[in-house]
Amino acid sequence: MQPEGDFYLITASWVFSESGWLEGGAIIFDPEKGEAICAGDRRDLKRSWGIQSAKIRDYPGCALFPALVNGHTHLELSAHSLIEADDYFTWVRRLIRLRSQLPMDQVVEAFRRELRKVWQCGTCLVGDITNIPILKEEEGEKLPYRHVFWELLGFNVYDIYDALKEDQRRYFLDGRFTRHISLVPHAVYSTSSRLISQTYRWCRSRGRPFTIHIGEHPDEREFMLTGKGACRELLEELGRWVPGWEPPGVSPVKYLESRKVLDSKTLLIHCIHFDDNDWQIVRSHGSHLCFCLRSNEFLKVGRPDIVKAYELGIPVLFGTDSLASSPDLNMFREIASVIDCYRDLHPDGVLKSASFTAFRFFTGNTRMPYLLVSPEGSASRDTITETVIESGVKGKIRWLEEDFVLEE
Repeated sequence: MQPEGDFYLITASWVFSESGWLEGGAIIFDPEKGEAICAGDRRDLKRSWGIQSAKIRDYPGCALFPALVNGHTHLELSAHSLIEADDYFTWVRRLIRLRSQLPMDQVVEAFRRELRKVWQCGTCLVGDITNIPILKEEEGEKLPYRHVFWELLGFNVYDIYDALKEDQRRYFLDGRFTRHISLVPHAVYSTSSRLISQTYRWCRSRGRPFTIHIGEHPDEREFMLTGKGACRELLEELGRWVPGWEPPGVSPVKYLESRKVLDSKTLLIHCIHFDDNDWQIVRSHGSHLCFCLRSNEFLKVGRPDIVKAYELGIPVLFGTDSLASSPDLNMFREIASVIDCYRDLHPDGVLKSASFTAFRFFTGNTRMPYLLVSPEGSASRDTITETVIESGVKGKIRWLEEDFVLEE
């Protein structure tokens, strides 16, 4: 059954759909919501949707494709530029110190500035990690949809109630929350097992996605196997260590499986230090992975095996992480880096992951905003994806909805 609305048929020389590029294809576009309902052959769509000639708009020589999704970022860190460090935990310590010194008005200003830039760069949705309640979008602006992952920390905290401040308790536990917020843990070495399980149940009981950092650095695995190393040293330094805690003696991924928090609405972030068993566990539970390549390389923590994820059929998303570890929050630059570093990956698959796959994970559908680009020179089936991504890197894109004037 077709939805009701005042729809238009938008045609272009190239249209990207979930099945790939359609040469001379089209989309059914809802200008009121600014989203495409479906894509396909222009003649078939015109006939099946009963579109009249007055409701057809053609963009010859142009490419239409869905906006991108930033699966993982920390907009609250937007006031920080790249924080240089020799190793991951030196970076963490510097970040903690710098955050404590930054006035909140600067945090808010940078947050709003970068959120606007994210939209201007062609990103329609962000998975944003935060625990600062003051960070809210300004009313009336056209901005990306922001799914907030409200992050809880506390290796020595065992209950959501205790992990939240008093004003936050009323907001989350008394039901005064919106549908675009999830309560989530940070990582297995910074959040207690009980808190990990409780946040997962909180998300599942409300139909929210669940996320956790995993496999970002090798020290995490050492900590879970032996209880020693850099993770323990940081916990002791912060006064979060629990005397008498016994390591589970398994990999971080196996540990999450034992906590029963892996399923198709779980998003695992970074996923660099996985062994073969970890990959099979993730695959068996249908969990999604989000890779942040440029951040990983800046922090010198290793490079994820993204090719293996695709080979195993594991759903993949991409994210930028924060400006504290990434040069920008531009998703076109992020996926361009992925394509450049992993020549065995098909660019179409990367573009699909950064758009349709990611959008469906967060929203359950693929009725997405679309972008419009006029490729420089001629484009062929073999070059159109990289041509479009290059245009995005250069900022030569525009939102279809902004190019659209509703008829009176």
